[in-house]
Amino acid sequence: MIYRQQSICNTMKAHRNLVLAQQQELRPSRRWLAESEAPRAQTLATIERLLPWGELVALVRPHYDRDLAKARGGRPGFGLEMLLRAFCLSLLWRVSYRGLAGSLADSSAMAAFIGTPLARRTPSASRLRAFFHFLSDTSPEGEVMNLMDLLAIRIREHITAAGLSYIPGRIDEPIFKALVSNPGAAPKAAAMATDNQRLRDEILAQRGDADG
Repeated sequence: MIYRQQSICNTMKAHRNLVLAQQQELRPSRRWLAESEAPRAQTLATIERLLPWGELVALVRPHYDRDLAKARGGRPGFGLEMLLRAFCLSLLWRVSYRGLAGSLADSSAMAAFIGTPLARRTPSASRLRAFFHFLSDTSPEGEVMNLMDLLAIRIREHITAAGLSYIPGRIDEPIFKALVSNPGAAPKAAAMATDNQRLRDEILAQRGDADG
């Protein structure tokens, strides 16, 4: 009887520890002190206040309804405002769609800014590329400029109207090269680069399949 009660107690403790561990995994990590705010989060909060998202959506909506079409049937796609927010990040950080996809996957602040829920995937590189190409290939009736240029001008105008200017940021990965003075390291560096590229291609292929 005593053994059975101890066994039940141990089972309950194990279950409680498992639940606590799962909750800890779901809790977003924070490397900054509680009384401070991460610099990127501060920057994104400033952008949030400066830009009229409803106006930007209204500029593009007459020419884009892919998200609405998916909402009517099939799995929901990425919303227009979410993709416009991602485009804004690409301007202010001067990053390609491929680099932006990686940043959205790595940065909880950027993912939250575009409106991605915690449990949902962020737009892949192929999805961002398709949207950016749509902006560059579409011009409103009576306009000489395409939507990409018009959006960039509107964003710059609203920042300037607030009495601010900005220098685009950069999000770059380090580049490793074999040392010329150490020929023996070249084969190992080449093999490492090949493995990294293959892994990256596999990840992008999986994201592309998920988008499809």
